[in-house]
Amino acid sequence: MAIKLKNSGYEVIIFGKHDHPESIGTSFHLKGKDTFIVEHQDDYQIVVDYINKNNFEKVVIISQTTMSVYGYKDLIDKINSKIRNAFVEIPLNLRDLSIKHGYVDTICNPTKQRQSDTEEIAKESDVVIVIGGLNSSNSKELYHKCEELGVRSYFIQSAEQLKKEWFDSMEKIGVTAGASTPDYLIDEVVDRIKELVF
Repeated sequence: MAIKLKNSGYEVIIFGKHDHPESIGTSFHLKGKDTFIVEHQDDYQIVVDYINKNNFEKVVIISQTTMSVYGYKDLIDKINSKIRNAFVEIPLNLRDLSIKHGYVDTICNPTKQRQSDTEEIAKESDVVIVIGGLNSSNSKELYHKCEELGVRSYFIQSAEQLKKEWFDSMEKIGVTAGASTPDYLIDEVVDRIKELVF
């Protein structure tokens, strides 16, 4: 997709992590180390400055597939509040490549679903345990979402990391996990929570 956009005359900006394999691979195929990658939605002004400085005829923003749905929307909204030609969505099928300033919703459906489910869990919980690999971008996004919602949260990789005091005076405990977290690990964490609490 990124190559098709580039070959259609777009300057491609990536919303992603500089050290994530997906962003590294995509940027390699675009412009190598010169590919513009923005990691945080609050860095929108840097994107605006980059676009204004270079006066691109066509520019598109794509996202690493495991980034925050809310972060991506927030980034686009903040950019649109600062520029004259607002970014509009380009359909995923890329049928309409006449749009001058666009973004493509490239966040994968399992990531979207996990983020939506985690938000619901967090709203109903006093504490949330997020399970995922230390380098899992989507697991970290789940953890940050819980924090954003003001819910006490812990990011763990195994049941052994759980601490009894995390659950003291907590009535509702939520558990969520990154898309690549195996079911057996989730079961181990749930079983260990039951041992610690009951």
